[in-house]
Amino acid sequence: MSRSMYCVTTVVSICITSFALTAQAQQPFRMPDKQVQSQLNRLASATKRYRNAMNDALGKSSSIQGGSDERAMQNVENLESSTTRLKEQFENKRVTSTTVQDVIRNASNVNSYMTRNFGRSRADEEWAEVKKNLETLAQSYNVRWQGSYLSSRPYRMTNGQVSSLLERIKTDAEQYRKDMKTLFPIERSVDRQTRDSINRAIRNIIDRSSRMRGRLNDDDGGAGQLNELMRSGVTIDRFMQRNRLTGQVQADWSRIRRNLSDLARGYKVSLQSYRS
Repeated sequence: MSRSMYCVTTVVSICITSFALTAQAQQPFRMPDKQVQSQLNRLASATKRYRNAMNDALGKSSSIQGGSDERAMQNVENLESSTTRLKEQFENKRVTSTTVQDVIRNASNVNSYMTRNFGRSRADEEWAEVKKNLETLAQSYNVRWQGSYLSSRPYRMTNGQVSSLLERIKTDAEQYRKDMKTLFPIERSVDRQTRDSINRAIRNIIDRSSRMRGRLNDDDGGAGQLNELMRSGVTIDRFMQRNRLTGQVQADWSRIRRNLSDLARGYKVSLQSYRS
């Protein structure tokens, strides 16, 4: 293969890879409540098994001396108690980002210790299982855990929060449709084809909002309905930006757009990403 052909092939390969990564990054996802609950149950069980393994390992180890044993076990106990607290908060629908951060902070202390000590022990095996569950938990709260730090502040929308947001979007979209129906006959600058397109987009927002509320417990947390909802929102948003319409219609759309942006954030995407 010639050098020039190799360069072209490499550039194309990089472009394809970049496109694939971008497309993957924009795939909406939200772990539903039932899956998060199961994840927390697994984490609590794994943490308990790890604590038992650590008790055995520290009792048998001759290489760890002084107060490091006590500090290590205190970190493990802190992790277990913070995990239990998070699980209880989730069951009571009162999870705070601080509690999630506490779990990760305690896990980071333990991970630092495990990195320096042990090797090929049951404690290592159990800790690997805890870490796997922690990484999944971090993902459900829209953060990454690298074993020592969080990439950002934990954030997650519950089924109830998403449902309320979708109901507001649907209600506001119905009001927007009524106000647009009143406006269109007197707004001569908007042609018939554009009116039909906007009416379809409004109907789609109303329809998709209702459908999505019934799919929040799906494995993807209802994300299967989100793309069409957002695309319809972008269609209307472009129209509203190009046309100067009455204050009431603008107010209607501002509320819908704000709620659509909040909804997109809960699914790890942005409304802006649907403009391409």
